[in-house]
Amino acid sequence: LIVISCKMYKTDNLPETQLRFGSGGGFTGMITEYTLLKNGQLFVRTGRAGSGDWEEYGNVKKADAKALFEYWEEHQALRDEVKQPGNMYRFLTMQTDSTEYRQSWGAGGYTPSEPMTTLYERAMALVKQVETNHNEKQ
Repeated sequence: LIVISCKMYKTDNLPETQLRFGSGGGFTGMITEYTLLKNGQLFVRTGRAGSGDWEEYGNVKKADAKALFEYWEEHQALRDEVKQPGNMYRFLTMQTDSTEYRQSWGAGGYTPSEPMTTLYERAMALVKQVETNHNEKQ
């Protein structure tokens, strides 16, 4: 019998490489932020920007998580800093070791790049998968 396992992380010891994404703004200034790890673990926090406690949200297939990290690696445009938030905005942040690549958009008149929207939509699709799995188990 061979058992293969990957390291599981807790909210107080997340690895340096992670994809963070989410949306927020509006009257309350609240955001919902997700952190995806290469092993497929997904975490969430809700609050004002940078506040709130991280909670374990669920797991996605490791291959699906890996595919998002590979997509980011393949698209140089995702390393460009973008600061175009509007009242309501979306964001992507790739943390690799000590470097953080952040993109936020939502401003009227600004069109995000195709790689930005594709990565964001694929990441949010993984969130929906986790939510669907949660609902099926209830």
